[in-house]
Amino acid sequence: RFRQHFSLQTGQTCAVVSLKQVLGGLGLARGENELFWDAFAKGHIAAGFNCDEPADDGCRAVYDPATGLCSVVDRGGRRIVVALDEADQEVFAARFVCDEARRRGAMLPSDIGDYLAKASGRRVRNDMVPSEAGLRAATGTDDVLTHALHIRDELLPKARAELLQALRAGKGVIVAMDDRALKAKPRARALHAVLVTAAVVGADGQATGYYINDSATYEHARFLSRADFERAWLQDDLQRVYIE
Repeated sequence: RFRQHFSLQTGQTCAVVSLKQVLGGLGLARGENELFWDAFAKGHIAAGFNCDEPADDGCRAVYDPATGLCSVVDRGGRRIVVALDEADQEVFAARFVCDEARRRGAMLPSDIGDYLAKASGRRVRNDMVPSEAGLRAATGTDDVLTHALHIRDELLPKARAELLQALRAGKGVIVAMDDRALKAKPRARALHAVLVTAAVVGADGQATGYYINDSATYEHARFLSRADFERAWLQDDLQRVYIE
């Protein structure tokens, strides 16, 4: 039921394509482009933008669905001039800003579950490794090694059991993975969302591997051993998003 809604992503839209499959499985079929612009209009797409004056690394693009145009705002929400028209008048909204945002914009981890809840009208589970403050509260220390052991020995088994329970219930689960670890290539670390559709379970009831739909490579039902899957999953905080 997810396969017919699976597609090759266009741009940095792995999360959007994963959401498209989950929504399609609920009978809420929508296209990737439609979902992207809807999520962008509702503030769930991060599209950083360079500001020349003043120099500011906090600028971002925002989309107005009423006009179909995008603006660039600084950290304080002030709109930045993006062009001059033929009469040398300042232009604050333009389609080329939208085009660039569509090419580079992506959904942040926390937004995946929030947008799925809005788009589906259902309760959504969106969980991941807690912040440093949360790890400090759980372990009673700031020691990085202690945090890592807590994640491996306490949080990973719980996340693994939760993932398997959701799959057994027939739910597709969106997970965030480290693209570098997923491809086993020396490259910059990058968040990548995929949809987990099934697991292979051994005689002991534990998963030995998982099937994923990877929109970056257009691989449907790609099999990953549990070791390979968890290596990539651990490096992006064990996030899992699914309809409860």
